[in-house]
Amino acid sequence: RLALSPGVTLRASDRLSLSLAPAIDWTTNGWQYPAAPVVGGRPRYVVGRLDQTTVSLTTRIDLAFSPKLTLQLYAQPLASDGLFGEFKEVVSPRAARTADRVRLLAPGDRLVPADPSYRVGDLSANVVLRFEYRPGSALYAVWTQDRRATPGREAAFAPARDLIGVFGPPPPNTFLV
Repeated sequence: RLALSPGVTLRASDRLSLSLAPAIDWTTNGWQYPAAPVVGGRPRYVVGRLDQTTVSLTTRIDLAFSPKLTLQLYAQPLASDGLFGEFKEVVSPRAARTADRVRLLAPGDRLVPADPSYRVGDLSANVVLRFEYRPGSALYAVWTQDRRATPGREAAFAPARDLIGVFGPPPPNTFLV
């Protein structure tokens, strides 16, 4: 696993703060579970190698209108690409040697799952308004939204394009007080 996650916080005034934390993460997992096809009336467990790249940008804005009234914004867009390969069937999960636990599946083997590789764009955002109406008593108004898109795998991984896709379908909105 290799991850880069620098961050910067800008304090524009006593009342306004902005934080940005871009990140990129490359992960390889040789034993990711994508499927358990049923063959002969029993499940056959399959694992595969997963190469995953995830790009994100965590953003926070804190604004104090007064000591009693504050607004906080959090947003994290991310794009992730996961590519599966090298499928293996688990044949002896408790074997002492790792090599004895699985058998490599050939590309035409009936246990090889339909391609479970994925590409996803996601945006999680929330806004919190806090009003302290009496010392020690506060009222919170919260709005949250999660957007998700699953672009096809036809083109190469392009995080910016995949993130733009999250703005297509109408998202679920949640309001809490």
